[in-house]
Amino acid sequence: MKLNPLWLSIGAVCTALSCATPAGVVSRSELFGQDAYRSMPRISRDGSQLAWAEYPYREPYRLMIMNLKDGTTHVGKTPDKAHFSGFAGFFWQTDNRHLIYWHSEHADENHHLMEFDPEDGSLVDLTPFANAHAQFLDQDKNRIIYATNNRDERVFDVYQVDLQTRAITQIYENPGNVVDWFLDEDFKVVGVHRKKGLSSELLMRDPATREFKPLTFLPPHFFFLNEVDFLPAHDQLLVRARLENNLTALVMLHPKAQKFEILLSDNQFDGMNASLLHKTGELKWLYINRQKDDLRGGNEAINKKFDDVRKQLGSDFYLGGTDRAFQHWIVSPNSDRVPQKYFLYDQATSKLRFLYNETDDLANRSFAGTEPIEFKARDGMKIYGYFTRPTYSIPNGGKSPPLVVLVHGGPRARDSFGFSSYVQWLATRGYAVLQINFRGSSGYGEKYLKAGDGEWGGKMTSDLIDGKNWVATQGWINPKKVCIMGSSYGAYATLDALWRFPRDFACGIADSGISDLAAMREENPKHWSLFQAEEDNYFPDQGRTRALLNDRSPLFHAKQIDAPLFLAHGTADIRCKESQTNNLYLALKKLHKPVTYLRMPDGGHVRFDQIAYRQEEFLAKYLGGYYEPEDASEVRGDNSE
Repeated sequence: MKLNPLWLSIGAVCTALSCATPAGVVSRSELFGQDAYRSMPRISRDGSQLAWAEYPYREPYRLMIMNLKDGTTHVGKTPDKAHFSGFAGFFWQTDNRHLIYWHSEHADENHHLMEFDPEDGSLVDLTPFANAHAQFLDQDKNRIIYATNNRDERVFDVYQVDLQTRAITQIYENPGNVVDWFLDEDFKVVGVHRKKGLSSELLMRDPATREFKPLTFLPPHFFFLNEVDFLPAHDQLLVRARLENNLTALVMLHPKAQKFEILLSDNQFDGMNASLLHKTGELKWLYINRQKDDLRGGNEAINKKFDDVRKQLGSDFYLGGTDRAFQHWIVSPNSDRVPQKYFLYDQATSKLRFLYNETDDLANRSFAGTEPIEFKARDGMKIYGYFTRPTYSIPNGGKSPPLVVLVHGGPRARDSFGFSSYVQWLATRGYAVLQINFRGSSGYGEKYLKAGDGEWGGKMTSDLIDGKNWVATQGWINPKKVCIMGSSYGAYATLDALWRFPRDFACGIADSGISDLAAMREENPKHWSLFQAEEDNYFPDQGRTRALLNDRSPLFHAKQIDAPLFLAHGTADIRCKESQTNNLYLALKKLHKPVTYLRMPDGGHVRFDQIAYRQEEFLAKYLGGYYEPEDASEVRGDNSE
């Protein structure tokens, strides 16, 4: 690539001439695992083995298997390249030998459930249906239960596959409105989660009539959100639900005994989870995601063990996985400054064993801290987010750094406290990073979520502007050098902000984005249809009026987009069609706007790390930060404009 020293920073020119890397900078290859990367370890159900995938620099990937009894480690077989997609997300089968993972032949997200033997390399497609998506539900030593939409692409039916004969049998046909299922010990469907529009209902099968009926013992304001755990043998169904007065709770239901108990509740934060010990029904742990994570044990004895882990690690921790008996735990420090490190904790001996770093090159690096923030939006609503200061100082950049407003996707999602390679990538290039959980984001309760109703292209975007202005008034950034970037919904918000607030940004980056809301509704995958009402609720007039949708669609406001814009999209993306970006690009080019388009042939929903080298160059041009030119391993085929 030819470099233009007129707009590259001093640090960038120095890198191009092979000078020493400046203090505070970390290479992309280290941050995004292109030199060496290890996946999270998975522990077998009997607690005898660990397995993880390794990606050595410029070498074939490999599967590592550790025997926890004698501590030995050996290299297992791995799927061939044609079937490797999704392998890093594997988990153990009940037999403690085979691994299960989701594989998509293309980037179309038609995931197949694969069974793989790491000892002899044999591979079996458990869901051999064309153009269908599979969801794992449960397993025992003889069967695996899953849901798939092979009969009707709009809904999922439940099937079982016999692991000996490979016979596939349908065990439940979807009546057209069921999105989740509860299975008893015999893998019979005894409960369902039914959706119709914005309603969400939990129904259990009546043993006498065999009909699915609502639970009459629940309070009138009980709104079912999702299943957390189900132990039919103990008459326990643990769910997350909304109660009255914005209260979200983890509730233990006892359908046979016709009673319930609230285990955890909060009237502000609703990102909750928990787990039960299947042998006894005891509560193992409870979790709630506030501005920082709060993990607690299910009883005093487990709490003492959690405190012991914190003491040995010197920080809070993630619980990455356990064996079935809850004796061996995979733990990792929960820190904004420390990249993933994995440890094995033995509850019986209280010994903490270091396993490995996710990336060895990052183990001794110094990273930026992330600060939880709160501010008032223009209408007085309290908005939450995070702010990260840069570790690299741009030469002659002044006292206050440039800012990147990094917008999360979803939009029913949220940014959380912890280490982020994407945030640190920007911070090590000289940029402050602002992450805002705008109204309509999940995790902050029903009122916060509903405050986003009708606000695509409205207050959800103005919250981003208000947050940017708030950090500017604190003196933390240079308000004249601000870029906004995001992927998926975050890309839509980027485009919306650029046309509605054209003087607020020096540039924008939109990956896998949306520019035409009406077209998006028509192009959504059919198996999303039961959730369409929730998406529509964010739109003006619930998406019914095309004129209002067009008014909130950046495609129809291309004239107002003046800031330089970097677009990227994968041609096989099913979530946000590539035409969404292509049409906007053509409109901007016709208007002679400063736009760059990176088109990724056969690419799916694009991630920042795959094209970071191009985006870093773009940011350096308009914000003046550090730029590390791409190397041979990063250059990929694309149709760039």
